[in-house]
Amino acid sequence: MTRLTPVSVFAVNLSCALGFGLAVDYALFTLSRYREERARGLEPEAAIGRSMSTTGRAVAFCALTMAWCMASLLVFPLGLIRSLAIASLVVVGFCAMGTLFLIPALVAALGGRLDDARLSLRRPGRPRAADPSGSPFWRRVAVAVTRRPLPWALAGSAVLLGLAAPVAGLRPALMDETILPRHAEARSTAEAVRTDFAHAPDRQLTVVLPRTDPAAAAPQLDAYARRLAALPGAARVSTEAGDYAGGRLTAPRHIDAGGRHGTLVVVFAADAPQSPRTAALLKAVRATAAPGPAEVAGAAAHLADTRQAVTGALGWWSALMLSGVFVMLLLLTRSVLVAVKAAVLGGLSIGAAIGLMVLLFQRTHVLGPPAGGGESTLEITMPLLAAALAFGLCVDYEVFLVARMAEEWRRTRRNTASIVFGIEHTGRLFTAAALVVAVSMGALMAARISLLVVLGATIAAIVLLDATIVRGLLVPAVMRLAGRANWWTPTWRGRRGGEAARAQGLPARE
Repeated sequence: MTRLTPVSVFAVNLSCALGFGLAVDYALFTLSRYREERARGLEPEAAIGRSMSTTGRAVAFCALTMAWCMASLLVFPLGLIRSLAIASLVVVGFCAMGTLFLIPALVAALGGRLDDARLSLRRPGRPRAADPSGSPFWRRVAVAVTRRPLPWALAGSAVLLGLAAPVAGLRPALMDETILPRHAEARSTAEAVRTDFAHAPDRQLTVVLPRTDPAAAAPQLDAYARRLAALPGAARVSTEAGDYAGGRLTAPRHIDAGGRHGTLVVVFAADAPQSPRTAALLKAVRATAAPGPAEVAGAAAHLADTRQAVTGALGWWSALMLSGVFVMLLLLTRSVLVAVKAAVLGGLSIGAAIGLMVLLFQRTHVLGPPAGGGESTLEITMPLLAAALAFGLCVDYEVFLVARMAEEWRRTRRNTASIVFGIEHTGRLFTAAALVVAVSMGALMAARISLLVVLGATIAAIVLLDATIVRGLLVPAVMRLAGRANWWTPTWRGRRGGEAARAQGLPARE
């Protein structure tokens, strides 16, 4: 991809962490289903065929959903976020191809040796479980939740909403040298420039006047500089005519008359470039009448324009991501309510992910200072990337769980039993899969770059939260409350499927 477009150096870290986690998760679910089918007496070829027609189909939908979530980030006109999104798309594609094409070939090549490699942790004398693919613990959890679904649904929702509450205090900033370790030469040099010089370069607001002749428009330029120097938060203003402070000329200079067109006016802010006072100064500079067309550059202008670009694309991003996931789950389950429920729970997971990020790094600094701008801000692209990754990973687990529930529902037409069956046969896998992703993403913290620490810790925490509270409590509780409406579909296929089920003598209701 670097031959086609600039790619951030952080794409290497994200690709390794995300690729390892997804590849192991997809393989884990596929091979677990293969062993389950083998335990039912199927031959290896039939077992892997059955696994790929069920779990393999879910993997394909998971990969498409994850790819859609990351591709939706391309609506933001930011080079960093776009390069990381492209890297994630490449990784997801290779993980899906490896699971769908390489794993069946490896299973066929290994044959029965794969079954002989099972490690038994059963204590001597303890009876063997009747269903080795199920988890007694998660079955008890599912039974308890479906027995009293409303209190569990309210409790799980309260936890997610409580974690999402700190989002209101999010203060976005731009990445600077503070993302590096304190011993890094680039950081120590930047800090020395900022503290040892009277006017640090990053505090400059450069006003470009491309059509203003500094000699011919000297009176107008002088009046403009005086107005800028009188603005709150302006420490000094420098032009070709001299330096200004406090609304008056302090150090005049001679202007060479050469018939030139274009000049610069540099406004030095008194505060840090990403502080609220400097942001207010930027607005005042842009609102001050200039002697000609004017453009403002600088770190503060960069942050303001980035915020505007993010805000302008935020609605499109949200609509694309949610609608895409809704369509994917609708095609997989053919259930409108399940698709809506997944989108809503995914939105809660996004809020919890960003809230955790704000709580851990911007407010409490549990794992160190945040990435970018100071000790009470967060790098503006990190919440976006964390939200897309969290939503994609959470919906991935949703796809695996709902696919198993839908499979049991089509077989028995019993809603509660299908919910319990799905949790029982995927809960242990979710725990292992969440731990794999948490370890792989959490390993980013070893980079000692605060931007990667923020991203890795947030995704690790939200994945563990999703595998326990969301999948273990909220999903079964909500689906139990919805009842048979979970599997309603407005298409003619759903009615034809129901008629076929009744014709086969399947129970019509629980």
